[in-house]
Amino acid sequence: MSRQFFWSPIKRSHLASVLGPASLVRVKSGATALVGGLSEWESHIPGLRNLSPLNREIEKDRFLKQFKLRDPELESVLQVDYFVTNQPLPSEPDRARDWFIPVIRFPLAGVCSNNSCRLLQVSEPDHAGNSWCESCSTVKRGKRFRKKVLQIPFFFICAAGHIEELDWNTMVHKDCKHNCDSSTIKVTSGINMQQINAKCNECACAFSESDIRLNCSGQQPWLKGNPQVSCTLPLARVDRTNVLVYQPIIKSSILMPPKEELNYALVDWLRHRDGFRDFDPDSPKNWQGLMNTVRKLNFNVTEVELRNHVQHVLNEKDTQVNRSLNEDWRTREFEVMTSDEPLTPKWGQKILDHEVQDLGGLDRNFFGPNGLFLSVSKVNMLTETRVLAGFQRNASTNSELSEMKAQLWGNNSNLNKWLPAYRGYGEGILFQVNPDRVKEWNANSGEDRELSRFKLSHTLAHLLIGEAALTSGYSVASIRDRVYSLPDGRLGFLIYTADSDQAGTLGGLVELANTHNLQFLVGSALQSGRWCTQDPVCMNGSGNFQIDLQAGACHQCVLLPETSCEVFNKNLDRGLIFGCAERSLTGILAHSG
Repeated sequence: MSRQFFWSPIKRSHLASVLGPASLVRVKSGATALVGGLSEWESHIPGLRNLSPLNREIEKDRFLKQFKLRDPELESVLQVDYFVTNQPLPSEPDRARDWFIPVIRFPLAGVCSNNSCRLLQVSEPDHAGNSWCESCSTVKRGKRFRKKVLQIPFFFICAAGHIEELDWNTMVHKDCKHNCDSSTIKVTSGINMQQINAKCNECACAFSESDIRLNCSGQQPWLKGNPQVSCTLPLARVDRTNVLVYQPIIKSSILMPPKEELNYALVDWLRHRDGFRDFDPDSPKNWQGLMNTVRKLNFNVTEVELRNHVQHVLNEKDTQVNRSLNEDWRTREFEVMTSDEPLTPKWGQKILDHEVQDLGGLDRNFFGPNGLFLSVSKVNMLTETRVLAGFQRNASTNSELSEMKAQLWGNNSNLNKWLPAYRGYGEGILFQVNPDRVKEWNANSGEDRELSRFKLSHTLAHLLIGEAALTSGYSVASIRDRVYSLPDGRLGFLIYTADSDQAGTLGGLVELANTHNLQFLVGSALQSGRWCTQDPVCMNGSGNFQIDLQAGACHQCVLLPETSCEVFNKNLDRGLIFGCAERSLTGILAHSG
């Protein structure tokens, strides 16, 4: 008997970020499930079932072409051919026609909600609906009454990204002397499944939560067949709402206008053109055919201009093969957005619109050659590509590209073909921290100077995001940070919005960059940051913070929602701005040089 088909709507951008492959989602029925790996995504492309292997690959490529995104910078760094955004939700979803992303029920174990029963029951991975206890069902007056089975609300994760649930049968019968193989297990607990006790109804063997000491067995239930890899790291118990369960690793770039005078729409069209990487520029026939196609598409370019566009696209792959994960393209982003040279494309297109603000007449302690900020740029429009490169659990530090992609794909030959992504449109404000002030400042933090510089810029960004959210019309969770700590010593940060539709360009944030609002924004943010309601515990670093044991940062002052911070609220310290006598820190605002 086939199961009922359940589907739940998820925001497209979330599938390439916080709800990507291996993340835990709550579906319509209330059950939780893991989003399947990218191999499973491909296997659920409609229309592939009855095709031969060759035709299946052809159809798969044809289908994915509709949702391709191209960004040469990120493609080169992440070593993929292209990116894929997900299909928009149709008004009338059809399983045979539309692309549904599979989920796998997790945890599989559940407990009967009847307190007099409490029997452990295990569901199938593809069962997304409600489960009912068959052991305590009753029939009264011709009606059947059933008790719902509640999913176990906790499981275990390791720092390598693996996730698994408790093997209840093995734990209960670990020291059994009766050779019992019964799976009739009764589970009792305190509030919210704390203080777990489980007991076999047949042999009376039992265990309690204090007996749980587990090492990872390398399970990856979001991948087809739950392939296991070698792993012996200790497992940490987490509840399903814990933020450590899934932290996406996002690589992003803000689209910059081509250095040459080029039509960006034509450049993007050439990137998407099938087989263009193999274009032979020495063939007159190829040029004539391409020129005819370009004219039919109403690109108003001459043959010489077309050749410049083609050469630009053909050179992209060759000039970026040595890119690294250090995101060195941020240097150009910073240079363009801090430049006062106007961007006036010949073809009237704009993927970036910014203007450097006149800081004359503002507080010299904050703005200008001797102030904290050397320049401020009002970014009226920006376009950002965000790619899911991997994920981490339990604050792991896995950063190897091959390992991150293996988490998403498993052992699949398409490992280097594509990754999920989306394109966002937004607005923002770029602050350039005065390099002379930074050079003269010595925090005495005992840390690497490069790290101190990053922390300074990062903490300033969080303070300004918190203040901007009060008056911009955007929530704190809608504003992000982007820190620029460049190798040549330049330092700055962008606070911005960017959503997958035009909702990120409402204008409320850039309005704060106008000179009559800017001084109030910065002054209020810095004034608010001087004192936290948890001080002196917060500033001195003597608190027990759950997210990160870091001084000068807590949820009452500079920590932001996970969606707002590109490094998950790490590397923050108000002491680097305002100073802290107890830690012998000199703040940049307290520095008199």
